[in-house]
Amino acid sequence: MKFASIWAGILAVHVAAAASSASDRLDVLGDIRRSDTLKVCVVFDYSGINFRDPRSGQLTGLDIEMAKALSSSLNVTLRFVESNFYSFLDDLNERRCQIAMMGIWVSSGRASRIAFSEPYLSSAAYVAVARANTRIQSWADVDRPETLVAVIDTPELQSRSSQILPKVRWLPVPAPQSSSSTDTVMEVRSGRADALIVDHSMATSLRRDGWARIITPPTPVPLTEIAYGVVKNDSQWLETVNDFVRAKKRDGSLRATADRFGLSTLFIPQ
Repeated sequence: MKFASIWAGILAVHVAAAASSASDRLDVLGDIRRSDTLKVCVVFDYSGINFRDPRSGQLTGLDIEMAKALSSSLNVTLRFVESNFYSFLDDLNERRCQIAMMGIWVSSGRASRIAFSEPYLSSAAYVAVARANTRIQSWADVDRPETLVAVIDTPELQSRSSQILPKVRWLPVPAPQSSSSTDTVMEVRSGRADALIVDHSMATSLRRDGWARIITPPTPVPLTEIAYGVVKNDSQWLETVNDFVRAKKRDGSLRATADRFGLSTLFIPQ
């Protein structure tokens, strides 16, 4: 009887552990269907990706359109959750949204906390310089030992930037919370750096601001891959998102939408 009670106790522990493991298992797709709602993390100031008109409130951009298409394919209601490029990681892991569709740069630091879909864009490299800077007029003027270039402080971006501009000196700066943040450009605006290496969307925003000139390389140079973000350890949801991305590439709608928002040169085909 003593051994029977011991084994009964062990069995009870294993059953409880299994039940706990099952309850902790991620089922994002099930949550979406049960709530009849897809919650999508976005930023509203990323030109061409997702943007909210300050007057009309209208939402436009490639990822706005893709979010609508994804919710339609799942036959659920779409709800946008406003986020930024720091908090979206917590927003995903704390279930405030089920996917981030906001032009996310793929990086190892982010990949340690979330899973990435297959990439759909490859952001091109540009350099922003102050209009008052008369020395730098071309890409060749940038890539010189005397040029100090600010770069967002991630290992992948610093490594890739060093390949693109091998002769310059680098000044790492913190990643911005949003694409409209002025933190990263202050090094150039203040004169502490000669230039800032930027992607397509930030180059577009800086052109509108008026204080900067955008230097374009002689031929397009890829800077970073861009993908959608989801929670880790839910292979079913990740595969659902990847199936969606592949389908939109195959039917041409992702490319056509990218073209409509001026992102055709960044599109990554199947």
